[in-house]
Amino acid sequence: MRRLVVLLCMVACGKPPVVHTQESAEPVDAAEASARAVVAASGWASAVGELEVVRSPRPPWTGDRATQLLADATLAWFDAGTRELHVADAALHGAVWTGAQDAEASALVRDCPAKMLGTTDLHAVMLHELGHAALLSAEPLQRLHQLRQWGALAGWEQAVGRDRGAEWDGEWMAAIGMRGPMLLHEWPETAVRLCSGEPRGEGAFRTSRTDFVSLYAQFDPLEDMAESFRVFHTDPARLAATSPAKYLAIATPSAWGGTAVPITLEDAAMRPGVEALLASAAEVGLEALRAHPTLQAAAADLAQTPYASDAIDVSRWQLIREDGLAFRPPDVFFEKLLAESAERERAHREFQEGIDNMREWGAGGSD
Repeated sequence: MRRLVVLLCMVACGKPPVVHTQESAEPVDAAEASARAVVAASGWASAVGELEVVRSPRPPWTGDRATQLLADATLAWFDAGTRELHVADAALHGAVWTGAQDAEASALVRDCPAKMLGTTDLHAVMLHELGHAALLSAEPLQRLHQLRQWGALAGWEQAVGRDRGAEWDGEWMAAIGMRGPMLLHEWPETAVRLCSGEPRGEGAFRTSRTDFVSLYAQFDPLEDMAESFRVFHTDPARLAATSPAKYLAIATPSAWGGTAVPITLEDAAMRPGVEALLASAAEVGLEALRAHPTLQAAAADLAQTPYASDAIDVSRWQLIREDGLAFRPPDVFFEKLLAESAERERAHREFQEGIDNMREWGAGGSD
């Protein structure tokens, strides 16, 4: 089954049985409506786009104990293939262990959603899922680009070719959130460790960062993105204080297919993370980010220090520390980066058009 396995609020590409009941319709509809209203106000509605909210008793995943724990603790999941948002029984009635009698597993499943998210409120769960819908709405090449940029911004790494459960002393790379053409998911064991209060450890992903808004955000890059999206809409000051760089990234919906809106939070709450954002490889939405007053002020501060002599030639925009001075690549570097990005997109479009033309020719020749 094609799926991206995550805990509590899932992103999946499989389709479990759907059950619709009047008893569940009202709270689910109300949560969706309230979440969409909040998202519309922040400029993200167009990125979220159209999706169908459906009721599903439980994800259909079976396997070992960790996989069953994962499925039983799941509140909702987003189907990236059909763009269906599934709401599980656990979101309405509480998470329940469905395996053989096991007191430890029962307690773990019961307590895990609130522990990982900090809430089981259906409005918050819906916001998390709309975050997945928005952040995975791009066409495949752009989606890969965005996932790569978030991984760099948030400090995620992924193992190169590691299989679940295998010992690993191999290579790690900057996370792109994919393995081949498929979205890469973290292993269920990582979720169990987090729910049990143990260190995250290493699995398909690893991170040494601590600027996460919830325990669940530590699960993998996609959940970090969705949790940042949720908290941006429920407690923006907390996200800004925890990770100003992530706040600024989510505060720029125009970089992800949404509508440009002004930042309303006090700049002082975000300034500590501005340099981290400038130092990252997050070129997504660069033009929109530079238009924000917070980044303009930061750029003005940095412009007062000398530029590095080789700033134009660096492979990504960054801050270079030397003798206690901060150096920032000049604007011509940013323009060069944007031009290179536009050229890559143009080449991809021409390639796709060529493939489409070949298909049309082939179809015509078979008549």
